[in-house]
Amino acid sequence: MSVLTEEPAVLIPSKRMEPKPLRSAVLMGLSEKKSIINQVIDGQIKVWEAADRFRVAQSHTSACMERTTGVPNRVIDTELLCRTIIGWVDLALRDHPERAEFITSKLENELATYLHSGKSRRQADR
Repeated sequence: MSVLTEEPAVLIPSKRMEPKPLRSAVLMGLSEKKSIINQVIDGQIKVWEAADRFRVAQSHTSACMERTTGVPNRVIDTELLCRTIIGWVDLALRDHPERAEFITSKLENELATYLHSGKSRRQADR
């Protein structure tokens, strides 16, 4: 059951970049992230796999956002990305609190198992 269906509103915070390319890049990245979150909710991918895909989706928007906001992009480690994804899942399921609790608990357990296995590594180490 895919939950994220609405296209997000995008504000253009600066005129330093043309609105259409910025809007396209941001929407593409958000669309990819929405798809990833839906796959996590549907149980199609594990949370750490989603983190790798999320990182790629983030790369599509980071250059545009850096130029527009002036805030530099930074490398986010896998654990933090997994926790971000768990937060997005919880937010996506806000209208279904019981399901949100069940799925986020499952994802927290997946993350704990992943971290305990020693497979966790920083993106910078790749």
